[in-house]
Amino acid sequence: RISYTKIAKLVGLSKQSIALRISRMEKIGLILGYKGLLNLSKLGYQYYRWHMRFSGNERKKFLEILEYFKVIPNSRWITETKGFSDLMVGFVANNEMEASILIDKFTSNFGDYILDSHIALVTRLVAFNRGYWLEKHNEPKSYIMIGEERPYSKPNKVELDNLDIKIVKLLAQNARYSLR
Repeated sequence: RISYTKIAKLVGLSKQSIALRISRMEKIGLILGYKGLLNLSKLGYQYYRWHMRFSGNERKKFLEILEYFKVIPNSRWITETKGFSDLMVGFVANNEMEASILIDKFTSNFGDYILDSHIALVTRLVAFNRGYWLEKHNEPKSYIMIGEERPYSKPNKVELDNLDIKIVKLLAQNARYSLR
C-alpha cells in the first residue's frame, strides 16, 4: 500500500489528516482491507452479473466482445465460461436505469450474437481469502464486497468528499505497499 506520507503529498493534507480519514473509512466499513477490496454498495453502487451465451463459434467476434467489456469503466469482472453460458460479466451501476442503458448499448452493438442471457442483481457478495480455504484462524476469513453482514439489508450509503475519493483511488492502485 502507498504510505500516508505519499498520500498526504498527493492530496495536499497532513500525514495525520490522512491517517484519520483512512481510519474513519475503515470504521464505517468502506475500506475492508488492503487488497484493493471496497464494499461498492456503500458508495451507492449496485452489482450485476450478466451471463451470456452466443450463437455460432466465431472466436473473432467473441474476442471483440471481450475487448468491449474491458474498456467499460463499469466492468468489474469478465470471464469466459463453459456450459450454461459463454461469458460472465460482473458490472456496477448507480441504479437500474444506468444498468439498463449499459445493457441496451451492448445489445445494440452485439445483440445479433446473443443466443441467451440472464442478468442478476447481486444483493450480497462475499469474497473468501486464502485463510478461509487453508483454515487459518488468525486471518479474517471473508470480506463483504456488496451488501451488509445481515443479508438482504440495504447498506447505508457513505458520502465521500473529493479528497476521500482521491485517497481511495490511490489505495486501490497501490494496495500492496505498506501504509505505515
